[in-house]
Amino acid sequence: MKNINLKHIYNQAYKAGGEKFFSKFKKGIDASQINYQVLKEVNWRGKEVLDVGCGIGRTAFAVARRGGKVLGIDYSLEAVRVARTHYQHSCLTFQHIDVEKIKGLFDVILVLGTLEHMDNPLNILKRLKKLLKKDGVLIATCPSFINLRGYILMSLYYLFKVPITRTDLHYITPLDMMDWAERLRMNIKWRTFDHGRSQGKEMINDLKDRLPKALGQAGMETKNIDNLIVWLKKIMVFHQQTKYNGAFGLYKLTKIT
Repeated sequence: MKNINLKHIYNQAYKAGGEKFFSKFKKGIDASQINYQVLKEVNWRGKEVLDVGCGIGRTAFAVARRGGKVLGIDYSLEAVRVARTHYQHSCLTFQHIDVEKIKGLFDVILVLGTLEHMDNPLNILKRLKKLLKKDGVLIATCPSFINLRGYILMSLYYLFKVPITRTDLHYITPLDMMDWAERLRMNIKWRTFDHGRSQGKEMINDLKDRLPKALGQAGMETKNIDNLIVWLKKIMVFHQQTKYNGAFGLYKLTKIT
């Protein structure tokens, strides 16, 4: 089963203006940084690549330009339409298709910013493992909340059911990914990145934008948000960057041989 709400939102977003609207919808997320982090993980030349939830196709196109043969899939028809319009390459194909219908084996499977939207991420990973070649690698990214920003948002979510994101069904941590990798009998290597968004200046900007909307939607008082922002600006300098506390997690899973 799929996140039907997400499908509707994305279809409407792409219809309203495609890439421009998508960038606005994803305000605060630096897609170029995510691309950079993912692209440096693999020598893409000659690799057969599946990009699951490819969206408007930015990453798929970047991989194709680096020598990979890429199939980008998305269950939003409007996303695929925008991708085909904006990104064209001889080694790049986009399809509007469910991952359950994909056949063949791949050297690399990308699941970028997608697992948190799936009804059952573990089941998706099980399916993707079957599509990996023996020495293939699955690369996933998703927001991570083991950081200052995450503690604030998760407290609001778990204590008061504040809708801290618009489309996420899951708030995945490295602990979740390690557990899933163990169940799947796969090796995992991981790290986090984008520490500015988790506990720096970008965090402040994100919370200024996000908290009034989220609390307002929950029918809660918003007049004291500025006091929290002032306090966060003072104390965030004490939070040190570690492997664990970036705003996004990057996970590489391989089959156990």
